[in-house]
This record gives sequence, structure tokens and C-alpha cells, in this order.
Amino acid sequence: MCGRGYAVGVPRRRVLSHPEGCSIMHKCVIGHLADDTDSVLFVNPKIYKATPDGSPRPVESGNDLPLYTSPRRRSYNEVISCVIAMLHGVEVFTSLPILYLYKDDFKLGPAMLIFILGIIRIPMNVKILFAFMSDGVPLFGSRRRSYLIIGSMLCLASNVTLGFCAHLSLLWTTVLLAVSSLGMALCSVIGEALIIETGRRQSNDQVTRTISTFCAFRKITFAGMSYLSSVLIMMMAKQQLFLMCSVIPLIVVISAFFIVEDYTHPQLSVKEQWTKLVNFVGKPEIKRPSTFLFISMLVPSAGTALFYFMTEELHFDPELFGRFAAIQAFASLIGVYCYAYIFRDCSIRKLFVWTTLLVSMCCLLSIVLVERWNLKLGIPDTAFVITDSSLLQLVGEINSLPIFIMATRLCPPGIESSMYSFLWTAQFLGLDVSTYLSSLLTYAFGISANHFGGLVQLIVLCAVAHIIPIFYVHLLPDSIPKTIEDDEAETRPCLQDGGAAEEGREM
Repeated sequence: MCGRGYAVGVPRRRVLSHPEGCSIMHKCVIGHLADDTDSVLFVNPKIYKATPDGSPRPVESGNDLPLYTSPRRRSYNEVISCVIAMLHGVEVFTSLPILYLYKDDFKLGPAMLIFILGIIRIPMNVKILFAFMSDGVPLFGSRRRSYLIIGSMLCLASNVTLGFCAHLSLLWTTVLLAVSSLGMALCSVIGEALIIETGRRQSNDQVTRTISTFCAFRKITFAGMSYLSSVLIMMMAKQQLFLMCSVIPLIVVISAFFIVEDYTHPQLSVKEQWTKLVNFVGKPEIKRPSTFLFISMLVPSAGTALFYFMTEELHFDPELFGRFAAIQAFASLIGVYCYAYIFRDCSIRKLFVWTTLLVSMCCLLSIVLVERWNLKLGIPDTAFVITDSSLLQLVGEINSLPIFIMATRLCPPGIESSMYSFLWTAQFLGLDVSTYLSSLLTYAFGISANHFGGLVQLIVLCAVAHIIPIFYVHLLPDSIPKTIEDDEAETRPCLQDGGAAEEGREM
């Protein structure tokens, strides 16, 4: 929960993937936005049923489709999903240069830097609009390909401009970074839709392969990008790094032409799509977790203040930050697999309560570094930061995944992007409120680029605030539906016009 980081546009994991708090490195350098696609891969596949005589069950309607996905479509879209995940590496690759750009070139203090990063992230709040357009308004006969091309072109154009223009003002730099965030939000919408569409019809073996391939690819990419960025920033100008990472959006543009779209579901008009989404969101199974997501994201963070402390007081160099972030990425991957194979059958509520308490305690460990107690214990600063941030990343991943897995399991056909983006919009709205609250608290405690007298008090406040969402854990279900019967019984009524009658039903 402590790790929303400062990669432009979106969380970690976390966020999935993952909320803002006071970890030393988990939030100072890398934010796994997003991230948002790890949990999609844990969709419990619909097992293809057979009739009593053993023959396959016939398809009855557009909403009762066979679970078989053609190998060509499945393989192409899985590869493209991995390429889109690699696009999130642009955020990771540029997160450290962005921090140093605002800190050193524009001389911003911690409070103002937090405020600017919140502005850059604004496009993620309108992700739901892009999802509506993608699901219901095809461009040139395409629901996915055309929007992916537009999003990746926006990323490409903004990064190329930042790379070639060395003396941009603070305003234009922020605008271009926001445009890049806009493009990544659009690409993220398409990536989520492709994964959900494919995962709905996959067998258990296929889903297992998708989980291992996608998660490993994404986390390893993040680790490589993090460390490479930290090394290159010491050898090259920041603008050259933006130009270098523009290669990835170009690859996404090319891959978009190979998308094999799903034409099996009837296309919904915007009105039908809106009605379907409203009916679905009105269900307690979705409305209550969405409310919880918003509340859990309201926790303030001391991450940016800690970044200034580590650079100005401890004199950490960029390479060290990259090393921390790379190790965090691997810790995050371990967290994903720990949930998938160890904690998957645990009660969501109990798992959230215990992991939240662990996250809060990990946040308090930052005080040890600020007060320099670790040196009295004979623990070097680097070893302490690596241990603290990695532990927080691992626990935070386990903490956040179940909620999104549950939501993804219930995404209905035809509005995959809209439904999933709605949940992320709730998260990002809470994240924005938290960002501006963190900025105000940083200013109120008198923390600046060279003064850290109130940092301990800020860390304590943030750690205690992390416990607050526990009091709303009743908004979460106790478990995720395990069978196709449970899943269909929960979702089908709300996809019909009369679904509003289900709103009053308790979980």
C-alpha cells in the first residue's frame, strides 16, 4: 500500500498495482501503475461445459460463447499485450529523469514537485472515457487497433519533442509529459481489453502460461529499464533519455497492425454501453469494492520528501536509485506469484487487514533511516533501503491484487475496457486527492529541499493513516467466486435491463 511512486501516469500494482505511503524507495522512484494489468491475468477461466452425453454445449447467444480462442488470435494478442506492457517501461525508464529534471533543472521543492506530478497524472482520471470510445465507437472499423495507434503516436510525439527541445519551459515540459501520460492511458485501456477478451475463453493451462509469461516479462522489463535509466542519466543528458525511450512507442505502433479483433460479441451503442455499465456498477459486488478502492487511495505519502532526503542528505546517486528500483521489480514479481500460489484461497478481508498492518509497520522503518539509527546498528544505508523497499513492494503486491482480480472476474462481454477502467478511475481519483494532500502536508511540516525537520512527523502520520482503510474492509467480499456457476449467477442479472433490482442484495 505504500508504494505509488512517481512514474508519470499511473501506479504500481500496484499499482496493481498499488497506493501511496512512506516507503523509502517504493514511492520515491518507481510507481507501478498502474499497473494495472497484472491482476487481469488471474482471471479464473470459464471451463467449457459439456452436455450429459459428453458433447460440447451449443452456443445459445452472443453472451454464451464458446470458450475456445483460435490459436492465431490468442498468440497474436498475447504478444501484443506484452508489447503494451513494455510501453509501461517508458514510465519506469523516464521516472528518474523526470524527478531530477524538476528537482535540478527547475529547482522545485518537494511540495511543488508532488503537485506537478499530480497534474501529469490527470489523464489517467479520464481513462473511463477512452474505454467507452474503444468499446462503443470504432474508428475505421476497429475497436482496438485504431485507438492503440493513436495512443502510441501521442507517446512517440511527446517523447521525441522532449528529446529534441533542450530548453523547454516548466509549462511546456509538464504539458508534454501529460500528453505522454494521455497516450499511455489509451494504450493501457486497449491492453486491458485484449487480456480480458483472451482470458475469458482460455483453459487453465492457457491462463497459467499467460500469467507466467506476461508477469515475468513485465517485471523483468521494469527491472531492466529502471537500472538502465539510472546508469544512463549519469552519462547522458536527460533529453537524450526521452529520445531513446521513444523507440518503444514506435514498436507498439507497428504491433497494432497485427491485432486480431474480437467480432463475436455484438457491438453496443454508446447508450447501450452506458446502460450496461451503470447496471453493472450498481451491483454491490462492484460498487462496494470501488468505494473501498477510492478510500484506500486517500492515504498521504512521504515518498517525495524521502527522495529529497536521500539525494541531499545521504547523497545517493542515480545509479543507486536504479539498483533499488530493479530489486523492487523482482520483489514485486515474487509478490505476484506468492499470491497466485500461496494466498489465492485466503479470505480477502483477512489478507488485506494483515498485509495493511505489515505495510504500515514497513513505512515506520523509514524513521530508522532519517534518524540514522541504522548506522548505530551497523546497517549501511543502502542495505537498509533495499531491505525496506523490497519487503514493502512484496507485501504491497499481495495486498492489492485480490481486489482487482475480483473485479476482473466480473467484467462482462462488450464493456471490458469500460468496466476495468471504471475501477482504475476510482483508484486514480483517490490517488489524486492523496497527492495534493501529501503536497499540503509536506508544506505544513516545513519540509523543503534542504530542511527535513518535520520529516519524522510526516512519516508517522502517513504510517498511521495507512491503517484507516482497515475500518472499511467490510466493503470487500470475503472471497472471490471459484466456479463458473457462482460467476454467472453473480454477473448475469446486472447485465440485463432489470439488473437494478439486484442492487439491494447484500454480498
